[in-house]
Amino acid sequence: MDEAYSLAKWLEDLISPLSAVRENAAMRLNNAGASAVPVLIDAIRLSSTSFSLCRQAAEVLGSIGKEAVHPLLEVLFEESLSARSSATFALERIGEEAVEALIEALEIPCPMVRNHAAMALGKIGDPRAISPLIRRLSDEPEVADSAVFALGQIGQPALEAVSLTAEHPEPSVRLRAVLALGKIGNFHAMPILSRLLGEEKNPEVMKAARCALEGILMQPPTLDTDP
Repeated sequence: MDEAYSLAKWLEDLISPLSAVRENAAMRLNNAGASAVPVLIDAIRLSSTSFSLCRQAAEVLGSIGKEAVHPLLEVLFEESLSARSSATFALERIGEEAVEALIEALEIPCPMVRNHAAMALGKIGDPRAISPLIRRLSDEPEVADSAVFALGQIGQPALEAVSLTAEHPEPSVRLRAVLALGKIGNFHAMPILSRLLGEEKNPEVMKAARCALEGILMQPPTLDTDP
């Protein structure tokens, strides 16, 4: 049995009704490493691929790790939302090894790619992404909103940088910084949010600051609130 046939057979076995068969296929594809990446990427890209197979292929790509990062980034250019979502899921599973490549992807001219890169960075939660994500707060709305989500996911380590951005001269950037502060939800965000309520002229930013403050105040107190 040649390798190409084996890879195709194991790919098919990923959606077997038998869990033992699925687990064996995933293990063998994972062990195949870089040589399995092309067939798994093709499975994600094909519009005829079932959701179940897409997700299983993405899980294996996530387990393969570094060798799958750049092929997965290329999938982010696909028109298919299913393909892009599966690739994003795989990159999230790869985790730290994908961070540098995802940060570079935030600079790619295609907003669709920047959007998915921001979402993946948020799920990974690595502080290395904080400054690059801050720069995306002035991006196109969909990308900027994903950056807000990502900074909120990173949480406490992003607090200082996001707080400084809440004083940005551009109202749309201030608004998204305030939304990110609300998602981070740390009591140490209260001074900057309170100041914005007193000084902010933009009604949208003011409303967002008020909502963020209310959300923080509704949280139960914790013993450790250090940033």
